[in-house]
Amino acid sequence: MITTSNTVIFASFSAGRAATVNAIEGATGRTKYTLPTDWAMCPCSSNEGITFGPVLTVGPAGNRLYYPGAGGTVYYIDNLDSDSPGTPVQTCFYMPLADYSTNAAAYNSTVYLDTPITADANGTIFFGFRVIGNAPAPLNTTNSGYARIAPNGTATYVLAGNAAGDPSVNSDSSNCAPGLSQDGTTLYVAVKSGGGPPAYLLGLDATTLATKYKVRLKDPISGGDIYPLDRDTPSPTIGPDGDVYFGGGRTLHFSADLATQKLPGIFGYDYTQGIVPTNIVNGYRGPSSYLLVSKYNDYSTSFYRAAILDPNAAQPSLGINFMREVLTVTGPFTNKEWCINTPAVNPATASVLLPSEDGHLYRWNLLSNSLSEAFTLNAGYGEPYVPTVVAPDGAVYTINGNKLYAVDSLTNLSVSAYSSVPDERTAWVGQSISFTAVVTNPAGTGPVPSGTMNFLDGSGSFATNIALVNGTAQTAPTNLVAGVHFITAQYSGDGLYPTGMITFVQRVHARSTTMILTSTVPVIGSNSVTFSAALVSPQGGRPLGMVTFWDGNSFLGQTSGGIFQPASLSTNYPSAASHRIWAEYASSATFTYCTGAVVGVTAPITQMQMMPDGSFQLGFTNASGAPFSVLGSTDLSIFSSNWPVLGPAIEVTPGQFQFTDPQAGAHAAANYYRVRSP
Repeated sequence: MITTSNTVIFASFSAGRAATVNAIEGATGRTKYTLPTDWAMCPCSSNEGITFGPVLTVGPAGNRLYYPGAGGTVYYIDNLDSDSPGTPVQTCFYMPLADYSTNAAAYNSTVYLDTPITADANGTIFFGFRVIGNAPAPLNTTNSGYARIAPNGTATYVLAGNAAGDPSVNSDSSNCAPGLSQDGTTLYVAVKSGGGPPAYLLGLDATTLATKYKVRLKDPISGGDIYPLDRDTPSPTIGPDGDVYFGGGRTLHFSADLATQKLPGIFGYDYTQGIVPTNIVNGYRGPSSYLLVSKYNDYSTSFYRAAILDPNAAQPSLGINFMREVLTVTGPFTNKEWCINTPAVNPATASVLLPSEDGHLYRWNLLSNSLSEAFTLNAGYGEPYVPTVVAPDGAVYTINGNKLYAVDSLTNLSVSAYSSVPDERTAWVGQSISFTAVVTNPAGTGPVPSGTMNFLDGSGSFATNIALVNGTAQTAPTNLVAGVHFITAQYSGDGLYPTGMITFVQRVHARSTTMILTSTVPVIGSNSVTFSAALVSPQGGRPLGMVTFWDGNSFLGQTSGGIFQPASLSTNYPSAASHRIWAEYASSATFTYCTGAVVGVTAPITQMQMMPDGSFQLGFTNASGAPFSVLGSTDLSIFSSNWPVLGPAIEVTPGQFQFTDPQAGAHAAANYYRVRSP
């Protein structure tokens, strides 16, 4: 966690799992203070552990930090940006602190704070607690539950079974932080039976903790129960529109009242969805006001990706519809997954920060769809599902291999580098690709940096001692093989500026792809039409993967093509209109991205008719989905390419086009028409 004054707060653990809260100065790394805790890890989980989750919020006199304590108690400090924040204050949700203190050992061995703490905009906090055995009075229960503490210490709680209205339910969901609705009135929590299904997602009144909404967690494919394990780390995500997302094998998607199950996401293990503004995703077209970024693993094939998903556009898979993949990025190293459970979305740089098991921190630039930076943290560490955050000063904090890393820019030098073909989907062997490095002074004053630049592919140099011209150096390698290339630009420094470097990822596909998009009308005169996208590669092979179909900027559908048949989509035209049907292939590890469009063909005119109102009507048949413009002139001496466009031809039914010129009868001379596509 990071305060607005750039104090970085994190927890560390001893070999015996004793937790300490640490505060450091973000700009320098200087330790400001440490807070030993008496919190004990709940023995309910496996050796993968329980999350220790403090929270920053507001207090009566400014910012406040709450952090977990023993026996389900909570501590807080105010003045947390100070080097001496004062003595922590302990509070208890189920009885006065003085009464708790008289029997602390009994409570500490039966009541455990086992979820991250969540805070609302007014400083009220919420968290889950787990009861092991039988908690003494006043709890006097074997049930776990959720608690609420107001800034003045007033507290209430609800037991899981009572909240669910199901006597088989007795447990909260460890590691699952409560989620709050956008207006702060509804608290979303997960509860379950201690030994297996059922499990529920509940919407509680955020003031009284009375149950408002309830849904039993079910797999969207099989219909069987979903049961979050205590080691799992997903928490509810509430979208800007109030929709609720919760991971449990798949990412479940509900309306705010949990009454309507909407499009799910294919993947949902150990992951809390991130919200992505649509305007930072280059070329996004679709129905949604925001998108999601998701970990996107396929453990059955060891295929590890991250994805930008459209929560309101469908993509068929595994027999049902899921959220549409807008963009995906594959981990650069085989069998190394993105080790995120909460992503850092940075709208200011149009990017998502992704740590990986391969030991790198990557910046996924959503405008160029590229891994535009790759920063080496360590040699790699298996399955550290961790959060990543961006500080107010732009520094990035992440965890890898049990270490907290801070990654920031140089203060007196800026080195950037980019490819002429940056998109993860588009570069292929034999294509001309150039790399450009730019060195600038962030202060904006002083001499332009000079010196030289070396370019490396992995550890091997392919261009050395290239002199900077106006701070820029460029090279164009000719021998990039298919695969993933870590391109590093190394700056030599000069008499005024220090050395510097940056690494980015260049993916090169083995083969290019082209698409032929066609349409067929199964029943002439109906509104039904089928579009088929045949994918071919000049270098051979059969491209496979997702194809998205569009009518102009309107999403029609997304489906995948198989080895023996092209990707196809059947749809109905709701009304007569001018259409522009096109499709895009998402690419694969071998084949590049491509697009295709339905194009018109030479076809006979089927109707030429003066109408009673003096207008002229022209009709013809052609490929459904192709756009047509009608040009007109009264002077044949004018080149037809210079004729004015009178308007689009309307596709009245699939494959049947019509154009009406309302001014035809007003012309004294003969009228001439020409049809063009597009």
